[in-house]
Amino acid sequence: MVVETREAVFTYLMDTSPADLTVNDGAGWVLDPVPDEPGVTPTRPLITLTTCQDLYHSPDRSVGFGHLESTQDK
Repeated sequence: MVVETREAVFTYLMDTSPADLTVNDGAGWVLDPVPDEPGVTPTRPLITLTTCQDLYHSPDRSVGFGHLESTQDK
């Protein structure tokens, strides 16, 4: 996954695909700094991708996790 800002381009390697993990919309653990490890401080830059799973309203969310592979200044 590539995230571009005014200052840099960040490239993340996805460790899990959103196609592989479905949670309900109340699963707050996916937004923890280190997902599924409450209270743990990350030791590397991480990214979490969340999206609605279905085209129409659903309580299901697809979730993917990744880590920073590289940063390129602009």
